[in-house]
Amino acid sequence: MLRGLAPELVAYIEAGGWQVLLLEHVPGRHAELSPGSPDLELLAAVVDQLHETANRQRVDSLPRLVDQWRRASPWRRLQALPQADLSPAIASRLEWAAAGEQGRLSVLEAETLAHTDLHALNVLIAGDRVRIVDWAWARTAPPWFDALLLTVRLVDAGHSPADALSWLGSTRPGRSLDATTATAGLIEAAGMWTWLSRRDQARPHLKTITEAAIRLLDRLALA
Repeated sequence: MLRGLAPELVAYIEAGGWQVLLLEHVPGRHAELSPGSPDLELLAAVVDQLHETANRQRVDSLPRLVDQWRRASPWRRLQALPQADLSPAIASRLEWAAAGEQGRLSVLEAETLAHTDLHALNVLIAGDRVRIVDWAWARTAPPWFDALLLTVRLVDAGHSPADALSWLGSTRPGRSLDATTATAGLIEAAGMWTWLSRRDQARPHLKTITEAAIRLLDRLALA
């Protein structure tokens, strides 16, 4: 299913109530996302490959991201928190984002494979070969989802929103993604990351990722 994109499964063992997956060792370094990185072209190519693979794969054995996020309904949950504890960017969007959340989540309806946690530490590069690792959060989601969230990571790594969106537009999923859908996906991601950061104070990086998503939202609003 993921030949060339992920480590190959070497063996599967089931014994004593345990299920053990043995995967090939993949050498490499983590991707560098900062401006000017030579990895950006490689990342665009692997995002294209992931998009093509996802479009060929219809899976029914994985949880659906839309169901998970609907159960969480992060913006609705954020309404129950003291607004003084929320950033101004989140607090100013809270009421209308919560009101439209269930309808907006429909953009995540899909039966295609997605990694859903694509960031630098989950990308290994050796020469010109790129592998995506840690598929623990694999879900069914739209084929553009991984590319959009990786674009947020680019902003978090120092890219301007305009440059990050330009990179996204150079990819196949980016070219098929309209601003309205991208906005809906980013709003929900920002809500989810904010809610998770409130639940787990030991994950301060979620706040900076949320800020990056908000900057992208502001850029899209000006487009």
